[in-house]
Amino acid sequence: RLGSKASKYANKLSLAINMKTLDDY
Repeated sequence: RLGSKASKYANKLSLAINMKTLDDY
């Protein structure tokens, strides 16, 4: 299903962004 795939991708993306912001501190 495209929807679940997109949400999974968005999840990974937000997780990566969270990691990046953590790295910045």
